[in-house]
Parts: sequence; C-alpha cells; structure tokens
Amino acid sequence: MVSTHTYHDICRQIRLLTRELRRVVVAIDGGSAGGKSTLAARLAREFGGQVIPMDDFFLPAARRAPRDSSPPGGHMDYERFCAEVVTPLRRGEPPAWGVFDCADQAVTHTKTLPPAPLYLVEGAYATHPDIPDIYDLRIFVRVDGQTQRRRLTEREGSGARRFFEEWIPRENAYFAAYMTEQLADMVYVGSAQDTETEDES
Repeated sequence: MVSTHTYHDICRQIRLLTRELRRVVVAIDGGSAGGKSTLAARLAREFGGQVIPMDDFFLPAARRAPRDSSPPGGHMDYERFCAEVVTPLRRGEPPAWGVFDCADQAVTHTKTLPPAPLYLVEGAYATHPDIPDIYDLRIFVRVDGQTQRRRLTEREGSGARRFFEEWIPRENAYFAAYMTEQLADMVYVGSAQDTETEDES
C-alpha cells in the first residue's frame, strides 16, 4: 500500500511549488465521501487558491454509453474539461466553464475564476488519462469502506443507496484500471492529527 501524507506535508509541497512556479495546478482525486472537497477548500483558503470541481463535468445521461460497455470513468465529459479548463490554464489564463446540473441533466450556467496562484481540480476522475498532464501535484484521498459508508449514509440518507450500487463501483473500477492511487504523488487520509477533520466528498 502506498504510504500516506499529512495535511502539513501537502502544504509543504505546495509551498515549494509556489516558490518555483508562477501558477500551480493540483489534482485531488479519490472516492466518494473521502474528504476531497474539504481538503480542496482548506488548501484554497491556505494559499489563496481556486477550486474546480469535477462534478461540473458529468456527461448528460443521454450521451453516456451503457454502463456495461462504458470504459472506466466514461461518464465524464473530458472533451469539455479540456476545452474549458485545460486550454485556458495552458495559456496562463483563468478557466471559465459550464456547470453541469444533475437534476436538469444540462449545463445551466458558467463559472469564471479570477487569476490565482493555485488551482485545485477536485473530484473523482480528476487524473483520468483522457485529461492531459497539466498537474504539478497529484493527490489521492484514501477512504476505507466502513468510513465511506457511514459518511454517505449520514450525508445522503436514502440517496446513499445509489452511491453503494452505482457510483462507488464505478470509482473503484476507475482506480483499479488506471492505478490512480499508485500513480499519485501524495496519498492523504484525514486524521485526528490534523487541525480539521475531512468529512466531505
């Protein structure tokens, strides 16, 4: 198993990167309810950064391949992510992207970020191989099954069942197919040693 790092280890690495680079892009990948969103928000506060959620890039259901024939992570719109996030970042420009609404199954509005020293791409599939390697640091957030189940049940109520039956198997297939944790630069597990507990997705 890949060794883990603390929040302070991650901050130390980001500080080193910000001293060398004018703009740093960090990926935070991992399973549902592992603490990705909380970690991203915390790092954004720490470094004056901006967060880009992968949840904004789901494919509409009508455009998804059947689950049994879809490749791991195939329900995400990587083409749109590349056009709206990767291309601007490569140009040194802040990204602007369409926000996907799961209830409407459509992009409902656009979000534009200001220039920032740090951009954090947060969410499962953030390091999918269909995304060009724009990252200066790849973080995988690890969560054990028991903790994941407890957090999802508390957060989603009856809606947690869909996570257990659909989304978590999809995520696990993606992690296994592309060795997401093994290829990460750092692996993080929220712990009591940190100043805050990572309880969100």
